[in-house]
Amino acid sequence: MFISEKSYSQIPYRLTTDKTLISVQARNSFGQKDTLITLPSKTASEQKFYSDLEVTINKAIAGIYHTKITPIAFPSQGDFMWYYQNINQVFNEGTFNYISARVSPGSLPGTAQISSAGGFPNAYIQLISSIKYTLSQADQTKLHDTLSHTNTQAQSIVNKYQEIFGEITVEDLKKAQNRLGDQAVLAKIDYVISYVLGSQWSGRQEEEKLPLTNKEMANAQNLKDLLPKMPVSGEPVVTELSIYLALMQSVNLLQSEIQMGNWLVRQMVNNTSHPTRENGGMQTVNPNTGAVSQTFQVGYSISRSLASIQNDLNNKQQIIKVDIRTSEKSSTEVIASIADLPSFFFGSVLRFSQENSFDDNMQMVQGSSKDSLIEIKYPGYTMVPIEPLAWQQATNIGWYYEEPIAEAYKNGTQDVTGFKFVLPPNYNLNSLADRGDFGQLTSLLISNYPTVTILYQNADFKKFKQSWDQNRKGNLTLFGFNKIGSFSKGIYSSQVHPGSSNSEFSVIFSPSPEVVSIPELQKMAYVIGGTFNFPAINTSKVSLVRRIIAKL
Repeated sequence: MFISEKSYSQIPYRLTTDKTLISVQARNSFGQKDTLITLPSKTASEQKFYSDLEVTINKAIAGIYHTKITPIAFPSQGDFMWYYQNINQVFNEGTFNYISARVSPGSLPGTAQISSAGGFPNAYIQLISSIKYTLSQADQTKLHDTLSHTNTQAQSIVNKYQEIFGEITVEDLKKAQNRLGDQAVLAKIDYVISYVLGSQWSGRQEEEKLPLTNKEMANAQNLKDLLPKMPVSGEPVVTELSIYLALMQSVNLLQSEIQMGNWLVRQMVNNTSHPTRENGGMQTVNPNTGAVSQTFQVGYSISRSLASIQNDLNNKQQIIKVDIRTSEKSSTEVIASIADLPSFFFGSVLRFSQENSFDDNMQMVQGSSKDSLIEIKYPGYTMVPIEPLAWQQATNIGWYYEEPIAEAYKNGTQDVTGFKFVLPPNYNLNSLADRGDFGQLTSLLISNYPTVTILYQNADFKKFKQSWDQNRKGNLTLFGFNKIGSFSKGIYSSQVHPGSSNSEFSVIFSPSPEVVSIPELQKMAYVIGGTFNFPAINTSKVSLVRRIIAKL
């Protein structure tokens, strides 16, 4: 699928090294040399490797997925249990452990690393628990003043009613309570609004219907139209009530905002910290034993069928191919170039090893050569989308809702109404580029375990064949830090093939058959990279709570 590009329109540069430093030099269009930067050699080479790998892989997938992946740096990289559910649709615990990780910056710019299982929900619950919906100083003053005016106006309504219709007695209150309920009539203002106007003057008492609500009265274009049984002498009471309802609207709005905002937070705290079947939590199945957990995890989903993922993995013609050309700089150093991008120096490009057994530098094995082409093929690559179960207001199912966090982050310490952190966040809520460490996985680019072929030139096939043991199994490591797979036992075996002459031959490293032939729930895929979401930076211009209330 991917053909290595031979030309890139970039200014050529080169890395020169001594024992501790690397210097980057460029030649401009006038042929003059300028030193750009000096860095520690290991860090610069590792950064150059990941940068070139990212460029090459994103170029390969651009026409298919139209997104940009970021390399996930070792040791997070590798081993994703892609078979995400059993026959009963119980989610694979191994899959959950990977996709519920928290994303943070890798040790090198442009890379990411992921936490242990559950890292993102655990961070989410910490953040959401430290958020409250509060009013600005201006809105607090407005609420206080309006409540004061409302209380004064409520007394005016009662006074006007009693002036016209007589004193409201204890017996009157009991009669109203018997009709509407004890809690519906607690004071004289309730008697006038809910019982007299809402039930008697509206005619609903005769119709044996519930009384008019304050909201129905406040929203009426002409309140008297809702009161067909009102006596003519009652008009001054209705006039006083209209003023009261107008005042109450602004009070109700602010009180509703506080109640709604903090209710939202409580639901998300509860659903995240106490997932159940009823609120969208899910059980998981142990991939090794098949046992289903009795406890529940927060809900996640993968919005691709297993068959679709498997079809892509089985398509061995769908390949991302990365070429690394090497040549000798010195007896201990190699010049390396990925996909013909500008070169860099390294002591070791490819190692084949088994813990406590052997460790071979493939440019230093007897009969090998530093002049080589290393081909890495990622067969059957595919993108796996990942989604946390979003919280739904109508059903209170789900746990993930990023807007309160984003709004609290945007509001900061400003004197505004909305969500705010009452405790400083324990995480950097910026983007990955700005070293943010509160990220979630949104997709993974996976493939079968890569095959690695090293084609030697200026080598000695006879010497190599005599010294090389094809029966050994081991692990492969690129540039001393990028491990291909993370098995404790070796997963790769090798085959040696002669070339057109004794000075040319190839060694092909392939995953061992036992890595491929395993039970479904234990099936692994190699993780090439991923896409991420950093929730706090996804802000909206309009307050979340005010958008919700506007729809009610």
